[in-house]
Amino acid sequence: LDVQLADRFEAEHMFAVMESDDLESAIPPKGNQPYNLKDLETARRFKQAGVSYLLVTTLEDLKNEIVDKAQGRVAYQTDRANLQGERRKSKNETDSAVASSAQKTQGQFDAHRVIEQSVFLTVRCRLFDVASGNLLDSANYSFATNRTYIALAQGSKEVSAIDLFEVAAKNISAWAVARELEAVFPITVLEKNDKEITINRGSDSGLHLGQVYNLYAIGKEIKDPVTGEILGHD
Repeated sequence: LDVQLADRFEAEHMFAVMESDDLESAIPPKGNQPYNLKDLETARRFKQAGVSYLLVTTLEDLKNEIVDKAQGRVAYQTDRANLQGERRKSKNETDSAVASSAQKTQGQFDAHRVIEQSVFLTVRCRLFDVASGNLLDSANYSFATNRTYIALAQGSKEVSAIDLFEVAAKNISAWAVARELEAVFPITVLEKNDKEITINRGSDSGLHLGQVYNLYAIGKEIKDPVTGEILGHD
């Protein structure tokens, strides 16, 4: 997931990405605790490293479920066998034919089983502004995918889910990058021509036909009268 996120962010050409290993080398965390951006020393180190935003991703849930949809059945095959024999004529016997019939039953296991494999992934993404330490965005996203395959009853019934997890990671990364781009660089009107407007986003950023947005203008800056902290805009 980390690799997919880094590649996707780089592909947007709007961020330079410092991956987690490089970040921990430049700014060692204190134990297993997450970075405290309200700490002045930590904030100073981030500034020295040239980091403007910190994206914290947490894997909340991961499942790889295997369901055997067809239990091994026993199939029976029945054959009818006709046995005929001829007894030789003897002194006191007449020719006779001896016939007998028998029923032969054979059982065998069904060689195939139908297996359904499902992968579930839930990720939490939080984006922080390093300069202020404020949380800009926080959201959870769940992704599920599945497939059905045939497995031999006597063989392994489990197929590696690596490719399914890779699909999930790509899907989650696309969602995360589109969301965080919007948090840092909001969708903006570039031009208005009568009732038609041009915005700074396209299908590559996750937009698709049928989406509905509220359009608003940014008003005056709102400041906390006690702390002086900028809370946003009207």
